[in-house]
Amino acid sequence: MATPLLAALLAAALLASPAAPAVSASGGTIVFTTLGRSRYEFDIFSLPLAPSPHNPAAEELRLTDGVSVNYNGNFAPASDSILFVSERNGSLNLYLSPVPSSRREALESASSIDGSFPSFSHDGKKIAFVGLPGMYVVNPDGSGGCRKIFSGNAFSTSWDWKRNGVIYTSIGPDFASESTEVDVVAISLGDDDDETISMKKLTVGGENNAFPSPSPDGKWVVFRSGRSGNKNLYIIDAEDGEAGGIRRLTEGPWSDTMCNWSPDGEWIAFASDRHAPGSGSFAIYMVHPNGTGLRRVVHSGEAGRTNHPWFGPDSKSLVFTSDYAAVSAEPVSNPHHYQPYGEIFTVDIDGSNIRRLTHNSFEDGTPSWTPYLLEPRDVGETLQASGRCAFQDCHWLNIQDAAQPEELIYGKSC
Repeated sequence: MATPLLAALLAAALLASPAAPAVSASGGTIVFTTLGRSRYEFDIFSLPLAPSPHNPAAEELRLTDGVSVNYNGNFAPASDSILFVSERNGSLNLYLSPVPSSRREALESASSIDGSFPSFSHDGKKIAFVGLPGMYVVNPDGSGGCRKIFSGNAFSTSWDWKRNGVIYTSIGPDFASESTEVDVVAISLGDDDDETISMKKLTVGGENNAFPSPSPDGKWVVFRSGRSGNKNLYIIDAEDGEAGGIRRLTEGPWSDTMCNWSPDGEWIAFASDRHAPGSGSFAIYMVHPNGTGLRRVVHSGEAGRTNHPWFGPDSKSLVFTSDYAAVSAEPVSNPHHYQPYGEIFTVDIDGSNIRRLTHNSFEDGTPSWTPYLLEPRDVGETLQASGRCAFQDCHWLNIQDAAQPEELIYGKSC
């Protein structure tokens, strides 16, 4: 069972990581993580991109065990393996497993390494992940051991499209203010015969430079920065960083964040509250890399949230998370959610053809696309009563007694 600190770290990882990425070349399947299923834990589910209009929930299938914390579902390119983070053995581990056909197969066939925030290289030969702290690279089959490439705090890993062995990441504290020292760096691993590791800082000044997303031609990196006092988007040279010039892509007293460069290179999608700065309401926007064509793709209500955009492999559609569906249950009947929105939608980039893919009362977040069609297989469900509260069950009790221990308030002992 997760401790309050570990549960908070897992939730933070789930919400912050556009890097729970898994993209489908066929566009056939979406994999997402849900908070609040069995015993209020995390589980990984799959859903066809075009589910049955008569009963879409019937095609929503759980891929993990249903009794532990599992998140950041991903798929290895050109393979039938699922990569995910799990606490099923009492500590935070990465698992690599074939697409399961049964719960036993899912539990017994997985191999494990300690870490989180996994991302595959584009050739499918390497996995980069964060060890909290530290950053590591490992072969998908676990052979050759685990290679440590950075010792500090890093998050949001992404691989260069053209240069083999180059990984972009942000180093510094996560979930920090605009002035906090966070920088975008490129870590180069060298080739198979050269174990030399080099790291180059691409940003200067450290004002919360984070969430780098490289262009598909390998020339540029878009990222979020707080250098102006507001969080806006900037583009720098992928190899020389700011030394090769920096261009401001968006500007204004609002938050532009979670940027994602389209596979065809034509668009950058991002979440922003520019329509109502500081209100907590976010919508999806798109802009050309040259700064033209800025438009709002998805409209949410004045207090609504529409976040986590991710391009489909054909660059013609986006998957995102939204509270369009309002609520399906009273908040007190659910575990405490870090964000109020929770349904998965897709939309064409012209704003048409919005489709709802999930329907439940829980928080379905940070969706992405698998690299190929995943055949849906349900691994079944096993409910186990632990005798203890799970993920912040006691949040709604609003205990006011300062003498009460924190573990009672947050569910460790209640």
